[in-house]
Formats: sequence, C-alpha cells, structure tokens
Amino acid sequence: MNIREIHENKKQFLPLLLLADEQEDMIDRYLERGTMYVLEDGGVKAECVVTDEGGGILELKNLAVEPETQRKGYGKALIDFLVRQYAGCYALLQVGTGDSPLTVPFYEKCGFVRSHRIPNFFTDHYDHPIYEAGVQLVDMVYLQRKLCHPACKPRCRWCSLANPLYVRYHDEEWGVPCHDYHALYELLILESFQAGLSWETVLNKRQRFREVYDGFDLDKVCAYGEEKIAQLLSDEGIIRNRRKIRASIQNSRIFRDIQEEYGSFDAYIWSWTEGKILYENDPAITTSPLSDAISKDLKKRGMTFVGSTIIYAYLQAIGVINAHSDDCWLHTSSV
Repeated sequence: MNIREIHENKKQFLPLLLLADEQEDMIDRYLERGTMYVLEDGGVKAECVVTDEGGGILELKNLAVEPETQRKGYGKALIDFLVRQYAGCYALLQVGTGDSPLTVPFYEKCGFVRSHRIPNFFTDHYDHPIYEAGVQLVDMVYLQRKLCHPACKPRCRWCSLANPLYVRYHDEEWGVPCHDYHALYELLILESFQAGLSWETVLNKRQRFREVYDGFDLDKVCAYGEEKIAQLLSDEGIIRNRRKIRASIQNSRIFRDIQEEYGSFDAYIWSWTEGKILYENDPAITTSPLSDAISKDLKKRGMTFVGSTIIYAYLQAIGVINAHSDDCWLHTSSV
C-alpha cells in the first residue's frame, strides 16, 4: 500500500472524485487549490483532497474509494495518513458530508465528532437531488477531529514537555531495546552520574560529557589517569564529582572485562532475561529482584555507583524493562 501526492492533472481521477461529489463544478471549487492524495494497492484504490480553510482547520473535501474495493480499510487508511501527515500543522481535521446513514457513522468510527451543520446546503448548491442509501441529502453536516500537536501527545509523567531534549529522549531512545555496545556503555556511565540527581540534569549535560570523554571511546576512557581526572574536575559542563569521575573510569575497565568474558556487554546484560523484554510500568517501583541481582554482580566485579535503583533505571533506558505508562502514546504490553 502506497499513498502519494498528486501535483498535476488531478482531473485524471475525475471518475473517482465524482463518487464522493456528484457535480463536477462543485469539485472545481476546491480541486486545484487543494492537496490531493491517492492510495495505491495494485492500482489506485482511493483518493482524497484536503484544503486549508484558515484558523488551523484542514478540511477533507473529497474522499472516495473504488466501489469494488470498499470496506477494505482504504478510506480509514487515508484518514489515518492525513492525521499523521498534518499533526502539528493544524488544530482540526474537518469534513462536511450529507446526513447519511452510511457516511456519518463511518467518520464517527474514524474519531470525528459532529460540530455543526449548514441547512439546505445540498438543495441550494446542487442542480439535482443528491441521494445516498435511499436518503435525500439536504443539510451539510460538519464533523471534526483534533489534530494533536506532537508536543501534546500523552507521555510518561516524568517527561518534562518544556524541555525538547527530554521529549526527544523519551520518544526516540528511552525504552527502545538497545543492543549496540557503545550506546550500552555510554548509558551505563551516564546513569552512574545520575546518583542523587535527576536524569534530566544528566541528559542536559550529555553532549558535553561526550566531548570531554572522547566520544565515550571505551579504550581511551580506560586509559584515563590523574591528569585527565583533573581536567574533568575543572570542566563546568559536566557533573564534577570526584568519586563519580573515578568510578566512571573504573567501571569502564570492568565493562571491558565483561565484554571479553561474554563476547559483548549486550550478551551479558540481556542474558539476565534470556533476551526477553519485561513489562513493568508501576512508577512506585524503582528496584526489582532483577536489578538487585545485576547490581550485586556488578559490585562484586568492582563497579561502584551501580546500586539497584541506578540499574533499574538503566534497564528501563535500554529497553530490557518496558516502562512506558498506560496513558503514554508509546505504551505497549506483552501479549
């Protein structure tokens, strides 16, 4: 299935357009100023035309599906596409239709709600009576669906919407199953700096951490000595805690040892769940038997600042534990 925009010769689809709007001169009022899309699935199966009506309103002027392929989800697929395509650009997606027992329920199932109506629209503007499902259409019924701005998507409550960096981290990184050794390493070191602080504080300094920690090059960090420690302690762009800085170097060396033992840190960390994702999203839970066990093992190996709370947060970050809240748009659950 493919949806593409039509820029030229929109009238080539006139037979399809006329399925939704029976009078060509009425189509002419919006076709050229509108944006047209067609849905292809082994040929063109459906089309739609939308127009900018001002005031944050995008209006769906025409939506039609080839008769032989109706009730296969093509109409809804176009609406879902419009919602994704224009979220953040408009406040509302609006559609006007006759008070039909077929069309109105379809739009309501697609998330639209009745807004207002224009009396006698079809009798005043069309040169012949318009019928659908045996009912003559008289009034134009308008329905609307909110187009949510990306910043308004429901997210986990800890995510500060005022911080775009935090929002991107929540949406694109947090909870995504991670198997890249470099990302696993960087996150483990940064999580150790979080102890006693908020993750947002660490995240805001992440870019500077990357710069002064040589891009988190594992071998380079493992080789850090007193001179480098002094440089790090003098850098105002990072968290200047002597014990945490020393721990980051020692933990890096142990991280490398684990890689040599298991072949990769990825193999080590995911072995604790046999590669499975756990689904736990109770915000009151900050440790678990799993984080207790991993924390104990890492400490036994010589790591510090890897308490159970830190490890639990780390497991959430790398996707071993999926913890997006029930009302978050990224929430998923085990089947």
